[in-house]
Amino acid sequence: TKSKQDGDETNQGGSEVKQGGSEVKQGGSETRQGGNETGQGGQGLEIVYSRPFVISSLLLSVYLLLYHNYIFMFIGLIALTYYFFIRQVDENVQVNPDTFQIFFNFSGESRLIFVAPNSTILELRQKIQAKLNIDKPLSLSFSSKILDDRNTLESYNIKQSSTINVSYKLLGGSVGDFVISRSFLKPQFDYDYTNAQDNGQNRRGYETYHLPIGWQKYGLDVDRYGDNKWLGTGTDAWPISYHGTDLNAASNIAVGGFDSSKGKRFAFGKGIYSSPYSTEAEAYSTTFPFNNHTYRVMFQNRVNPADLRKANQDRYWITVTDQNIRPYALCWKMIS
Repeated sequence: TKSKQDGDETNQGGSEVKQGGSEVKQGGSETRQGGNETGQGGQGLEIVYSRPFVISSLLLSVYLLLYHNYIFMFIGLIALTYYFFIRQVDENVQVNPDTFQIFFNFSGESRLIFVAPNSTILELRQKIQAKLNIDKPLSLSFSSKILDDRNTLESYNIKQSSTINVSYKLLGGSVGDFVISRSFLKPQFDYDYTNAQDNGQNRRGYETYHLPIGWQKYGLDVDRYGDNKWLGTGTDAWPISYHGTDLNAASNIAVGGFDSSKGKRFAFGKGIYSSPYSTEAEAYSTTFPFNNHTYRVMFQNRVNPADLRKANQDRYWITVTDQNIRPYALCWKMIS
């Protein structure tokens, strides 16, 4: 049977519904982080030099010894001491056996990082972003394959000393492709509200559904939730709300859902804040450049009415339990 997603706009072919996929690990929390760069408990110094450097230093030391240039010979010996002694990790310190070392290339430089074999690509990407101290979206590839955030390192046969290629996401394709991986999108549920009309008569559950006029919607994969009653149009459906956010957080929310532990300000009590009005949520979204234009993004959600508290004259809806607010569409708007 067919149900309609958000009413008149698009026939949803019932499979936003057949939700049987596996739970995606919550993006943003590095629960299996193997410790600092030497692994959990590995506190020795890890000063890495390339083999050509060592060979060159050795030859230079021999040359300077023959020609009695003791000052430069001393410098060469210091370099060798660095490599053969200071570089070595203390033999008494055990590196966490649950992690291994891999390399990643970024902007022409190779760096190392310690991860668990069963880490997700999302967790790896977030560790790399933290190491590089950047928050821009990154694309990871291995053996010429673009890595999907939901899969694990093991699924791509990434092993000890493997090398990952890292780059900024290319500014091409659609806004949705730029914000999140295409594998999380369901194009059959896309809809353009740019010039839509809202007669104020739409309802989801027992709440009015205010259309996101001026926005375009990309449907998200929601198979992980298990059923579609919450996504319907009847009285047992969950009401619709909007949540404005920034570009980096959008990727994490689309993959793993909301995480109230990351909230910083709770004016009306702790929980996930959303609004039944897209205009209200828009104020909390940040702008970002894409293909020479400026955009905003926000999420369209369904909220469990049993965990919905209204505040500030119904402008804010507060949901205490993360699982009771489900993002099912990514909305975007071109600002300039």
